Amino acid sequence: MALVDLTDWLDLQTGDNSIWYIKRLSANDTLANGSNQAGPYVPKNLAFDVFPQIDTGNIKNPDVWFNLYIDSHADHKKARLVYYNNRRATGGGTRNECRITNLGGGASSLLDPESTGSIAVFVFRPEESGEIAVYVWVCGHTTEEDVVEERLGVAELLAQLTRERMLTTIIVLHDIPMAARLADRLALLRNGTLIALGDRADVLASTAMSEVFQVEFVTQRVAGDRVEIRNMQLLAKE
Repeated sequence: MALVDLTDWLDLQTGDNSIWYIKRLSANDTLANGSNQAGPYVPKNLAFDVFPQIDTGNIKNPDVWFNLYIDSHADHKKARLVYYNNRRATGGGTRNECRITNLGGGASSLLDPESTGSIAVFVFRPEESGEIAVYVWVCGHTTEEDVVEERLGVAELLAQLTRERMLTTIIVLHDIPMAARLADRLALLRNGTLIALGDRADVLASTAMSEVFQVEFVTQRVAGDRVEIRNMQLLAKE
C-alpha cells in the first residue's frame, strides 16, 4: 500500500474514544522463535481497560473475541484476546499475560517471522454496535516507521516499552495532553521546586496545574484510569 495510505489511516483512527497501542513485534509475538502460543503481547492494564470482563482469576484463561482489521495488509480476522492467568487462577502456574491469538498462522503479517522487529500500531475503537474492534497497521519498511514515530512520538513508544518490561521511566514533558496520556504519576515543578506529586488524575485536577502553566482545561476520564484534556485555553493576563 502507498505511504499516503498510512498517513490517511492514522488520521482516520484519531478520535476521542480510540485507545492506541504501539510496539515493535518481538520474536515471542511472531512465529520467529517457534512458539506454539505466539501472538502479539498486550499489557494487562490496557487489556483490562478495554475488556474488563477478562480481569478475573476465577476462570482459567478468560478470553474475548473481536473483529481485527490489519489494514496494512487488507486482512480481517475474528481474533481472540486471551488472559493467560494460571499464576493468578491456580497459584502454581507461571503465566500472567495477555496475547492476541487466532490470527491464522504465518500467513498473518502479525505472526510472519519477517515482521519481527517491525513497528505495529493497534487502535482499539468502539463501533456503532458498542463492540470493540481493533485496527492494526504493521509497518513494512523504515519509511513507514518514521511516519509513525513522527506522528505518535518516541515518547509513546517509550511508554509502551515501559509497560511491557515493567520499567520505571522518568520523562520531562511540557505537553499537558501527552502527560495525561502517558504518565501513571506526575511530579509538577516550577523553577525547580516541587509543587505537586501524585497520581495522574489527582495532579491534573489540582489548581496547581492551571497556576503553573497559566492555562485552563477540563479533565475527563475516558476508559479505566485514562484521562484526556479538553477545552484548553490560556488564562487571561491581568
